[in-house]
Amino acid sequence: MVIEGRKGNLYGKREVDIAEATTKVRIELAETYGNLFIKTEEEELTVYLDGRPLEELGSGFFERIPVGRHTLELKGKGLYYKDEVEIKADESTRFSISSGSIR
Repeated sequence: MVIEGRKGNLYGKREVDIAEATTKVRIELAETYGNLFIKTEEEELTVYLDGRPLEELGSGFFERIPVGRHTLELKGKGLYYKDEVEIKADESTRFSISSGSIR
């Protein structure tokens, strides 16, 4: 069984064997990050994560995003898009947005 612990940007996991007796499990939490790849046909949009600007959309690839659930916004040229995105440790989260979704 794998047990995971998360607090803000801190994350840790540990694999344990299940026994009939009660067992204490210690999980060390450390700062962890993942990547975000945003695919859309629109260009020249600014990407915001939790209300803070990251940068222009460009290639759509953003590194070292803190693990956890975030509010993703794209703004620019009179267009706006908002959604929630879950970033996982040491993984690249892919997020595709159709042009019709950006208003």
